[in-house]
Amino acid sequence: TYSYAASKAGLIHLTRRMALRLARDNVVVSGIAPGAFPSEMNKEARDHGDAVAQRVPAGRVGATEDMAGAAIYLASRAGDYVMGETIVVDGGVTIARG
Repeated sequence: TYSYAASKAGLIHLTRRMALRLARDNVVVSGIAPGAFPSEMNKEARDHGDAVAQRVPAGRVGATEDMAGAAIYLASRAGDYVMGETIVVDGGVTIARG
C-alpha cells in the first residue's frame, strides 16, 4: 500500500496548492477522500460489504448518498468558503486508526 498512500498524499497536497493558485481566478478547489464504498475499484467493499463494515466505526460501508452529500456541500454556496481541504468520507476509519 506504499504507492497508494504516497499517491493519495500527493493528491491532497496538489489540492491545497491548486486551491492557493486558483483562488485568485475565483476558482474554489477542494477534494473528497472516500473510504469503503462498493465499487469496481473497491471490490472488497462491493463483494464482502458485511465483513468490511465490521472494521468501519459507522458499522457499514458507504452509500451513494454519503458521497453525494459531500459533493453537494462542496459544490453549493455552503462550501464556497472551504478551500484546499480534502473531506474524508469514510465512516470514521481514519480517526479510528489514528
